[in-house]
Formats: sequence, C-alpha cells, structure tokens
Amino acid sequence: MGAFRSKIMRVLLIVVLITLLSVGGAAAQTDAATCSALVDQALSALETRCGGMDRNSACYGYTRLQATPFDPLTPITFSAPDDRAALAALSQVQTAPLDPISGDWGIAVLKVQANIPEALPGQAVTFLLMGDVQLENAVDPSSGQPPMQAIYFRTGITGTECSDAPEPALVIQSPENLTVNLTVNGADISIGSTAVLTTLPGEADPEAVDLEITVIDGRVTLPDGRIIPSGFWSRAELDADGRFVPGAGFREINTMTGVAIDAALPFERVPLGVLAYRISTPTLEQVDLLGALDLAFVQGFAPDLVRPLADALIGVGASPDDVRGFGQQQLGRFLITRLNRQLPDLPANLDAETIQRLREAFIIAGY
Repeated sequence: MGAFRSKIMRVLLIVVLITLLSVGGAAAQTDAATCSALVDQALSALETRCGGMDRNSACYGYTRLQATPFDPLTPITFSAPDDRAALAALSQVQTAPLDPISGDWGIAVLKVQANIPEALPGQAVTFLLMGDVQLENAVDPSSGQPPMQAIYFRTGITGTECSDAPEPALVIQSPENLTVNLTVNGADISIGSTAVLTTLPGEADPEAVDLEITVIDGRVTLPDGRIIPSGFWSRAELDADGRFVPGAGFREINTMTGVAIDAALPFERVPLGVLAYRISTPTLEQVDLLGALDLAFVQGFAPDLVRPLADALIGVGASPDDVRGFGQQQLGRFLITRLNRQLPDLPANLDAETIQRLREAFIIAGY
C-alpha cells in the first residue's frame, strides 16, 4: 500500500511540474507578444509625434518620460506624448524603462544644433533616448553655447526579455556628410555617423561604470584622436561622478560581436521621419572582414567607403584569413585585381560609381 501511495505521489508531482512549466512557457510567450506589440505601437507613433522637428527642440515620443526645467519658476509643457519644448529650457530628461505590463517605454527625440553653422538651416544632430536613459544638459543657458552640445548621461539595464526592443541607449546621429563636436560625460568627441552610447558596469572594476561608444555607420573621433570606424566600439572608465577620466582614456578599439550586432538591429526600425537617414546595422560578415584588416588602414579609409569596401571583399569571395593584417597596398593589389575579374558577379549594392571610388581610394598604379 505504501509503495502504491508513493507511486501516486510521484505521478502527481510530475503532473504539477508539467503544468507549472506549461504555464511559465505560456506566460513567457504572452510577455514576448505583449512586448512586441508595445514596440510596434511606440515606433509607429514616433514619426507622427516627432516628425518635422525644429532645431534645438525636444519631442516627447512615447510614455513615459520626465523633464526638469532649468528655471523652476518657468513651467514647460512637456508631460505627455506629442509635447515639444525648447532645448534651452530643459535641464534634464529621463525616459522610463520598457515595461510590457504598464505599457511604458520612454522615448524622446532631440534635435541639437551643436557646432552646425547657422548657414545650414534645418540641419541638426539627432539624439534618440530609448528606455532607461537619463540625459543632463551641461550647457549653461547664459553661455551662448547651443544647448545639449555638452551632456552627461547614463543608461540602465532593461531587465526585460524582448528581442524586438533595443537595450536602453542614447543614439546620436549627425546630419549626412557632416561631422559634429560634442562633449559627452566630459569627453570631447567628434561624430560623423550614427553611434550608440551606453553606460555599463566597468570591465576592469564591476563597481565602476564604463562609457561605451559603438559606431553603426561612419566614424567617431575620440579625445586622443583615435578613430572608431563603422562596426567597431571602445570603452572608457568613468569616475564616481560619471565623468570621463582623461588620464585613463578610451581603451582598445574592437569589432562588434554577433551579439552586439543583434542587439543593434532593433534601431533599424526607428522611422526615417525622425532621423537624418535610415539606420543600417553592419552585418557580422562585414565586421569580420573589416576586423581582419590593419586597423590603422580602416581608421584612415574614407568613412563612407568602409562598408562598401567590406561588401566588395564579400563580392570577390574573400575570407578574413585572406586579408588578415592587410593595409592599403596589399589590399589594393588583392581587391582591384579581383574586381576586374569578377565585376558581373558583385553585389547589387556595389554600383559602378562606388567601385570607381574604391579604385581611386587605393591609387594603385596599373590596376
């Protein structure tokens, strides 16, 4: 009788475990579906709410965010989606983390003049705050400097499994073919590109905080003059106040991993109406080839030709081992010879003009 009862109890335990696992799986699927719907809704609304913005203005893109005015005695209307405010009036903007249960996912869009000349009306740097981001305007309103050209920021960790949504980040995009100067957490950088900025637990000291800059397209020039090309990233440790430490500087420049590329893909869904140009994430194949080349060569290559260079290498069937350590002369001989042989079979996105520009960039006599 005891053995029979023990067997019944084991069967009941198995049934309970199976039920719990089924419920947990169903809940996870429900959370994923809810999250996906929230991201779709937020991004769909963004273009309508924040399209056609003026320079030096901010737009409340999606619930929830909190704005702090420079002058507490001068109220601002910036508390609900569709609201817009002058950047000069804002001391701080805080966007909420993604929460599928409450339906919150704070998004703000800022159009910053930075050092863009007045002679280029309408051109602006786009700041996109998505998720748990705190941004502080470090420009004194009485200084005469454009607001938000100097900033302090930090990002949180989403804590939500949602493949459709990016991790909390500050995305900065300069106008096409323009380089802008910004001071970020005390670090003077130049951006001629689309870059994703985050703060993360320190690599060297988990109790510290690192500033990470990942370049999606174009390039970023660091305070020491080094260049982060498209598909690469670098980190710098911040002090206890979240400030850049000049003596420590940015560490080595690395290629994006497959995980990092996947994490950046959701930024491609940001509508064109709030950007200067559509965000296009490099592929792992492009990044692996660029990472195999001599870094100094990639850093000095025309930024708008870095990704086409990778596509050309893909088109001629090159592997990373084929071009490892190659600089301009070796790569020129390798690539131009193969381009001449394989022109009909190159990727469709490599048009004749791009191929000619690649030839001219190498300046290899006889090729």
